[in-house]
Amino acid sequence: MKRALRSRGATVLAGLVLALSLPLRGGPSEVRSGDRLAYALTGARVIAAPGRVIESGVIIVRGGVLVAVGPQGQTPVPADARVFEMKGKVVHAAFLDPYVPSDRLAGRRPRGPSDEEEGEQGPGGRAAATATPTAATPANPAHPEERLIDSLRIQDRVADTYRRLGFAVVAAVPSSGVLRGRGAVVSLAEGPMESRVLASESGQYISLEPERLDFANFTRAVYPTSKMGAVAMTRQDLLDAIWWRDGPDRQAETPVRALQEPPQAGRR
Repeated sequence: MKRALRSRGATVLAGLVLALSLPLRGGPSEVRSGDRLAYALTGARVIAAPGRVIESGVIIVRGGVLVAVGPQGQTPVPADARVFEMKGKVVHAAFLDPYVPSDRLAGRRPRGPSDEEEGEQGPGGRAAATATPTAATPANPAHPEERLIDSLRIQDRVADTYRRLGFAVVAAVPSSGVLRGRGAVVSLAEGPMESRVLASESGQYISLEPERLDFANFTRAVYPTSKMGAVAMTRQDLLDAIWWRDGPDRQAETPVRALQEPPQAGRR
């Protein structure tokens, strides 16, 4: 498996992900065929199926769809195709997981809903105290400006497990807070993180789960303390964002002259 994901230290991209990452819209100078751009990936070692390996292959993509895979010299390249030389790389079909919490990628157990984390019953029927994840819980649960890629860590054993299941790329999402910030799309190939980033910012994630109970003190870390509060916080933050976006334009359209001009005789 590792040999399939490594070729002389080159970064490995899944064939499906390569097809999706190619530009979907060309510039004015690019040749179009029925408004469907064509691409040819040539020279790569292609794993077309289990046991079927093409040492120097050609992959044809048209309109975002893989339309042909075969040996170089035997697979015709369309005249209108843009050619990408992929020699030294390995290309294979793989899955993309669209939602993987950052806790899971870091090797930690993802946190479930608060009513699933009430702990075991202690003496006298009282719930046993559980540790509050203060390190993972932000002081402010609304932090939409944060980027997960700045702190993302992927354990090698986690990446290897995903690869064995057929996944080559994951959309990593933040694990804590209400307005959680922006996720990232990363490859599960071996190598440094900076060489595996396919999209450093992907989506804006919101969770309507309140912060979890601290059963030792029977308090919650911070507001909100209920799903209703999480909904209210999200609604208010979105309204605030709209106000800050549109406020200057509205003020320019309807300036408050009454507070700026001195009163005049005869005016009320």
